[in-house]
Amino acid sequence: MEILAEELRRSDCLTTRIITPCDQPPFLRVVHLDAGQLAEDVRTDGANYLWSWGEPIAPLNAPDFAAAEVARVLTPQGR
Repeated sequence: MEILAEELRRSDCLTTRIITPCDQPPFLRVVHLDAGQLAEDVRTDGANYLWSWGEPIAPLNAPDFAAAEVARVLTPQGR
């Protein structure tokens, strides 16, 4: 998660935070700074980064691709 968070921090419009619930695996919360309603919780299954609904984003060995996909989804058109 730290590697993906670092990739996403390169964007000037996204912020990240690793959340570690007591009884669940950690996940990465990604929020658009100018539009807080544009947010996503990224999880892993041990092999892939996953969207909050469980669909794979990218393999864990491709954090740059995963970051680009998350940024694309969370960035309003025209920005």
